[in-house]
Amino acid sequence: MRDNIKKYTDEFLTYVEKSNRFSPNTLAAYKNDLDKFVEFLREKGIRSIKKTNDKLALEYLDYLKGILGEKSVMRNISSLKTFFNYLKREGKFSRKNPFDNIKFRGLGPREIPTLTVKEVKKLTKVLRPSGFIESRDMALILFIYNTGLKATEASNALLKNLDLKNATYTCVAGGKKRVIPFSKSLIPVLEHYLEERKKLLKRVRIKNPAKKYLFINRRGGKITRQTVYIVVQKKADEARLNKNVTPSMLRNSLAMHLLSSGTREDIVKDIMGYATLVPKFPYLPEARRTRFEYLATHPAFKKR
Repeated sequence: MRDNIKKYTDEFLTYVEKSNRFSPNTLAAYKNDLDKFVEFLREKGIRSIKKTNDKLALEYLDYLKGILGEKSVMRNISSLKTFFNYLKREGKFSRKNPFDNIKFRGLGPREIPTLTVKEVKKLTKVLRPSGFIESRDMALILFIYNTGLKATEASNALLKNLDLKNATYTCVAGGKKRVIPFSKSLIPVLEHYLEERKKLLKRVRIKNPAKKYLFINRRGGKITRQTVYIVVQKKADEARLNKNVTPSMLRNSLAMHLLSSGTREDIVKDIMGYATLVPKFPYLPEARRTRFEYLATHPAFKKR
């Protein structure tokens, strides 16, 4: 029998990549989850995706429980539900989704990684506006914390969409536009960085510097998503936070700190660009503890 499993998984991953609705991390997670499933099927001598049924889905669930933690099992099954829904839409799988009957109950709220206000303060103390790189890194980190942009959105941020006069940034992603307000405390930080950026572009001798992008590298080119992660982790290490700090953690921290100040959920949803509901944070600090320099002048922050 002809092996069509890899063909269909490759088609699905191409679809996910071209849809531009998923981050590189999500794409990598889908690939990892599907690779595990393909390996499981081949070990059982199954070479056709049409052989997958409810019984096989439960066998695979038991297999995963033996090698993965609970959250990883949930994510893997969720990936397969999405995969088989795709196959059904494309007319390549006629029966009911074999993973639809698998439910997970009794789990507490998903832990959302954030920084406390104290940790954000420690992070800001290692940010220094000296020279191009340090000024850029300071502006980048505080920009993400103030706007809640994702790493990819920050690396693709356009200079023309930055409005310092009104303290807003217009983010266009996935065909949607949202105008994001940020703290007035960020304005002088961005102004200083833009001066250093202008000096750098005068020095670099390349034909096509990435002038349209807000954040650039020392050669005048656009920074990558990976650079955003490296910058955030490097400064977190300097601040001795002892956490795997990511741009997503800064983003989550903004949402939590705004909610803790009494900001309405619909406002937070608009700022963050959440597709559905605002995540429920297991713990919200008291409003008075979130009132510090880089957040207190944020237009969405409610002083109570």
